[in-house]
Amino acid sequence: WIAVNGCDTLYKDLVDSAVDLLTLHIGSKMYDMLYEPKHAIRKNPEFARNLFEKMKGEKNDAFLGTAFPSLGQRKAVEDEISREEAEITEMAASLEQFKLALEQA
Repeated sequence: WIAVNGCDTLYKDLVDSAVDLLTLHIGSKMYDMLYEPKHAIRKNPEFARNLFEKMKGEKNDAFLGTAFPSLGQRKAVEDEISREEAEITEMAASLEQFKLALEQA
């Protein structure tokens, strides 16, 4: 039996070391994904869409909205954006009509 001094911080040191190794490993994997010569994600503009589709799978938006409330807000935001785009289009058309009326007057 060997007496060891300073064992009170051994667990903390082991956990810190494991976290450091995990961070290093994940960082190197992320670097590889970003700068890999053949299939780098930075060269793939559809990467985010493909990853979303893989994660979503066969689930519909209603299921995702109930399972993940923050994703449920997506529909509300999309509706608001569509409404604002329609208003902008309507304003542009109105401006054109006013320009024509001003030119004819």
